[in-house]
Formats: sequence, structure tokens, C-alpha cells
Amino acid sequence: MDKFIYGLRQLIFGFLLILTPIFAAAQSTRINENNLTAWGTINADWNLNEKLGIHLDINQRRVNITEDIFQHLYRIGMNYKPNKNIYLRAGYVLSRTSPFGDIQEAVSHQTSTEHRTYESISFSSKAGRLETSHRIIMEQRWNGKFSSPDLNKQDSWSYANRARYRIRFDYSFQKHTNQQSYPYIAAYDELMIHFGKQVKENVFDQNRIGCLTGYAISPVTRLEFGFMYQVLQLSKKYFDKNVFQNNSNLMVNLLLNLPGHAATK
Repeated sequence: MDKFIYGLRQLIFGFLLILTPIFAAAQSTRINENNLTAWGTINADWNLNEKLGIHLDINQRRVNITEDIFQHLYRIGMNYKPNKNIYLRAGYVLSRTSPFGDIQEAVSHQTSTEHRTYESISFSSKAGRLETSHRIIMEQRWNGKFSSPDLNKQDSWSYANRARYRIRFDYSFQKHTNQQSYPYIAAYDELMIHFGKQVKENVFDQNRIGCLTGYAISPVTRLEFGFMYQVLQLSKKYFDKNVFQNNSNLMVNLLLNLPGHAATK
């Protein structure tokens, strides 16, 4: 037994000797920075009938909660719901993003535009008051680029694909199915990965993990407040190093589910 323990210690020590320079090299080739932001979202779905609908959401994101807006994002789409547990959507996104964080702001103040198309599928299941949902999104992204920091207008575009997977848990405090107003809590994690020939530095794009407190005001309106922690790798190197942003985000979401087909009956 003593020989086994001694051998195990030697094996662990050997692995540490191998991994230490690897971790040291990784740290020496990357920069980490921390930011505080606030994200506000209005998310609306208008149901044309029991299966088809129109989606719209508007996002505004600020640095240091109340300071400059660093991103406007607008998303539209068409919804298709083959049954109560599956949700399909396809659409278009327009965003305008300004540099934020010490590293980006030290290099450039140019605002870039992104055009994006996307396709998504969501499916969910319930066990009592707990609902578990999964969402998969495929995105096709065209990002504006500047060949010089002196330019005021983008002069080229880069293309990349991004895959996203989110798992979310919602726990409702609804006492009975006829109760229209009730609180709930939610937690989620979302991973985003780039792929394609033009992706160089950030195959891993970002990960978001969050928790929310929500209130269903009515069957049409919900309001959510919460916190989301985001690890984001920038798409290019700065000062010959990969940059990872560790962003702490305060979240406010207004969700609308408008029953257009029911209102006209």
C-alpha cells in the first residue's frame, strides 16, 4: 500500500510538472479585464394564430450601468410552434457596437455594424412547477471591419458562423393554473462557439451564466430582474495577446406575449 501511495504521489507530481508551464504560457499570452454593464431588453411575440407569430426584441447595453451605451441590438423573426413544447424561429439581427473596456478603448473608438441571420429551435418539458428548456441557435454573422483606426466608415466585412446552446430552468410559484399573476425564479447557462474559415482567435466566443427573479403581471406581460456573468473572448489580439472580458451584467427584461389571433375573435 505504501508503494502504491508513493507511486500515486509521483504520478501527480509529474502531471503538475507538465501542466505548470502550459498554464503559465496560457496566462502569459492572454489579458483578462473586468467590466460592469447593464442590459435592458424588450422582448415581444405577437401570435398571428396558434402556430405562427412575429418576434421582435430591442436590446440596449450600457457601460458601468448608467454610462455610455456600447451596444444597440434589434432582432426580428418569424415563429412557428408545431406543438406546445417545440418552438422554431428564423430571422435577422442588426447591431451597432462601440468599443468598451480598457483594452478596446485604448486602441479604437470606432463603432461597428453587424448584420446577422439566424435559425433557432427551443424545446421544453415540465415536472411540477419546474420547467426545463433547451435552445439551439445557428447564426450567420457579417461584421464590419476598419482597415485603419483613422477611418470613420467600415471598408470591409468578415463572415463567421456561430453556434449557441442554452439550458434554462424556471421555477414558478403559481399556486394553481388559473392564477394569472405570480412570481418565479430562473437560472440559465449559454455557450457560444464560432466556426468557419475566417475565425482565428475566438473559436470560443463567450459563455453566459445568469439568475433572474421574475413576475408574471398577466398572461401577456412578464418582468425580470437579475444578474448575468459573461466570459467573452475578443475576436482579435491586442498587444499580441488574446483578451478575455469578465463582464458582470445587471439585467432588466420586459417580456410581452401578445395574443393577436385571440383578440380578434
